[in-house]
Amino acid sequence: MRKKKTIGDTSSLDLFLDTICNTFGGIVFLAILLSVLVQMRSKEPEVDRQNSTPVTPDQYREISLTLNNLSSARSRLSSSIAQLQSLQGSPEDSRVQEELQIVDVRKKALEVVLEQQTSVTQQLSKQLEENSTIVEELRTLKEQLIESQAALEQKEAALDEALADNMEVLKLPSVQTTLKANVIFLLRYGKLYPVYQAQSETPFATHVKASLGAGSLSVSARPNAGWELSNLLQRQETVDYLSAYSPSQNFVSIAVWPDSFVSFSELKLLLLDMGLEYQLEPVGHIDEVVIGKSTELPTIQ
Repeated sequence: MRKKKTIGDTSSLDLFLDTICNTFGGIVFLAILLSVLVQMRSKEPEVDRQNSTPVTPDQYREISLTLNNLSSARSRLSSSIAQLQSLQGSPEDSRVQEELQIVDVRKKALEVVLEQQTSVTQQLSKQLEENSTIVEELRTLKEQLIESQAALEQKEAALDEALADNMEVLKLPSVQTTLKANVIFLLRYGKLYPVYQAQSETPFATHVKASLGAGSLSVSARPNAGWELSNLLQRQETVDYLSAYSPSQNFVSIAVWPDSFVSFSELKLLLLDMGLEYQLEPVGHIDEVVIGKSTELPTIQ
């Protein structure tokens, strides 16, 4: 004979079912919320995902804790369902069966969500490992950069030291006008050619070819003549020739061809040793230079 239910038994069962449903509803709400957040993150553009900040260990631990809480809630829900099944009066109790069906559907939905969260957790774990690898690579690159900077500083110091050893201080000549008389030379073929004989207005025909014009003199160097300053005897001839002139009354005018600029540096040192000032006149690719009087004061160095 079927046992008649009392009002007290029905109320207790209703309260128990309400407690289980409320607990399960809260769990499902948390699971669905977490699933929605994951889906929203998965729908972000690929560029934003690549540029987003990597998951930190604290975030990974927080997600793992949430997943563990859901798993614990799932276990409690399964235990509650088992208790509910033991309390049901008979299979014909339609209300209990409906509640069990609802709970079963929600249980399956929760399992799907938990599977998705497990997959997401695995992906986060993999990303965390990749982030650790990137951090290690960055640390190694930083150490290599520091070593490279130190090596570069050493090489720069060595280069500065080498430049200092090979540095030569050059004194720039001062330029000024003068009223002194000039002693004229040609510097061509790497040799020095005096235009006039010492202390005279007569062209030095042994060294130059001269032709007199209207108030001017055109001169050119003889290739087989001239004084080579590297030759000791001819250098002495140059010194003897210049010794006839006083540094206080004379200066040296030098017409230099392009093939003899190297020889000029040696001549300049000789002039400085003798205290003679000079005037440099570069000459292009011509054979003759014209010498004449000028109304302008010459500039010397």
